[in-house]
Amino acid sequence: MHETIKHFIHKMRLLSLASIDDMAFNIKIPSQIPLSVYVANAFYAFDEESLSLIIASDCNSKHVKLSLKHPNIAVNIAKDSKIALLKGVQIKAVFEKASEAQKKIYLKRFIFARFAKTDFYALKIVWAKFTDNQLSEKIYFP
Repeated sequence: MHETIKHFIHKMRLLSLASIDDMAFNIKIPSQIPLSVYVANAFYAFDEESLSLIIASDCNSKHVKLSLKHPNIAVNIAKDSKIALLKGVQIKAVFEKASEAQKKIYLKRFIFARFAKTDFYALKIVWAKFTDNQLSEKIYFP
């Protein structure tokens, strides 16, 4: 992965993840919409060695249940700024339970999480596109 992408991911701390929401079929959805999606936000720590974003969340939360059932997810990390200064990374990842080493990475960055009863998950990056509007630059991984 390009150092520019890694630097940006290390610098930020909040992501949005999207997963397939097959639970939405319990409500009326027009027939022309075959699938639904669900979006959630989470603080993360970056495991550079495995190229994974580590999050903490309750195992009973909707986004965790959906992501474990449908592990191919989308992630967005963006810096809030004027459009000319916009920077962000769009990611395709695989959602899985975090290892003990990954839990330690998260807890080192977010010390307060030591006091919460939570579960830890790794979002393994398989594809990424970094955009920097200031430089008119797009960098891809792989």
